[in-house]
Amino acid sequence: MTERLTGGLSRTIMVSFVLLIALYGFFFLRFDTILDDSIFPGAVYRPLRIDTESDALWAYSAKIPYGTWSDTLLSALVIPSDRTPAKALLYAHWNGEWLSFIQDDMRVFRDFGYTVIAYDYPGYGESTGKANPTNFRIAAETMADYVRETLGFDPASTVYGGYSLGTAATLISTMHTIPSRVFLLAPFTSDREIARYYAGFDVYRAFARASEIEPIRMAPMLDIPVLVAHGKFDRTVPYEQGRRLFEVFPWNDKTFVTLSDGTTHFFELTDEPLYSELQKFLSADN
Repeated sequence: MTERLTGGLSRTIMVSFVLLIALYGFFFLRFDTILDDSIFPGAVYRPLRIDTESDALWAYSAKIPYGTWSDTLLSALVIPSDRTPAKALLYAHWNGEWLSFIQDDMRVFRDFGYTVIAYDYPGYGESTGKANPTNFRIAAETMADYVRETLGFDPASTVYGGYSLGTAATLISTMHTIPSRVFLLAPFTSDREIARYYAGFDVYRAFARASEIEPIRMAPMLDIPVLVAHGKFDRTVPYEQGRRLFEVFPWNDKTFVTLSDGTTHFFELTDEPLYSELQKFLSADN
């Protein structure tokens, strides 16, 4: 009787162990896909609708080839400024947005005197291709080239800026082509740190994956003026990550804006003190 119980228990333990190994193997093999989907949850088709208010009548869209395939296209939107001298601002939106939803933000920057260019990441909006770190990086570099080569803006007259996920795109663009200055709203330090924050343990180490999006490694190499703003009560991307990223920028001309009064990850560009600080920062080269 005892032997039968012991044998049955041993088989149960063995089956459980095999199932556990199989489950781990499944997640190990599928981890890259699962993680890409978690990093880019906003990757959904959304048609671009240009706001037809009187101050946006001159806005126009563009389809920009990227990568090695001619049929992979980035959807971009340009809102020109008629002010002189000509200045450009390349803006990368946060994860839950698409071009159709950020035109009010683009007009804020246009009112500061900039021709504003924004785009949807691969897999977002009308941009084609798969949402993954490689395409994300290529897209950010392609847009820097588009602003400089196609639109003809001198990097010395160009500003890059981004919000949340877009802060990583902004820094990738900056590593590719140095602009005059950079602003980062609610930035994060790395994809690995964000995954650790949500999971409560080092997911990347458990599944032997290397970090692929690392603003914390790019920032020390960028010796240009920077503004970082972060909500004190941000629970989506912790305030501490924005502060850590800010500290590693080497340039003395840098500004950190703490958005308090209950500000989380979601705020408007017209909120104070952000609006005034952005206006001052973006007017510094005038």
